[in-house]
Amino acid sequence: MNTFKKFASALIILTLSFAANAQLKIAHLNSSDIMQKMDDYKIAELRLDSLSNSKKKEIAMYQDEFQKKQSEYIALNKATSSEATMKMKEKELTDMDQRIKDFAQDAQTELENFQVELIKPIQKKLQDAIEGVAKEKGYAYVLDDQALLVKPAADDISNAVRLKLGIPVETITPTPAPAPKK
Repeated sequence: MNTFKKFASALIILTLSFAANAQLKIAHLNSSDIMQKMDDYKIAELRLDSLSNSKKKEIAMYQDEFQKKQSEYIALNKATSSEATMKMKEKELTDMDQRIKDFAQDAQTELENFQVELIKPIQKKLQDAIEGVAKEKGYAYVLDDQALLVKPAADDISNAVRLKLGIPVETITPTPAPAPKK
């Protein structure tokens, strides 16, 4: 029994030392930059802009109508108009203002939901490409550049992910450092 315990202990120590010596490969990329270059993203942006512009036009139309009714109210001669007529016009303006605010809030919610609906499959496509490249290149972890202060260029998989997504690869030529002043 003692021999078994010694053997098990030795095996555990050996396994732990191998695990400690094994180095995990870590890659990095700029996911938002890649996403913005995806055709699907550009199409989604156009669709979202179209809906947004449509909602803005509707709101502007309602606001113009409100302004017109407000001008009519101001033009009413309080001396010749009854108090009941004035109160009715005030309520009409208040109700209309509230409907415009409600419409604007509903439009904002609709735009946000539409954006999520459009972006989800794009994010999934990007995530699948990142996972595929990481697996192909043997990376255990992939971090986003936005959170990194130091990032070796050799571990940047941005171009590989772009290629996997069919996005043209950018070649970046380093800018030479300015010559020191004498």
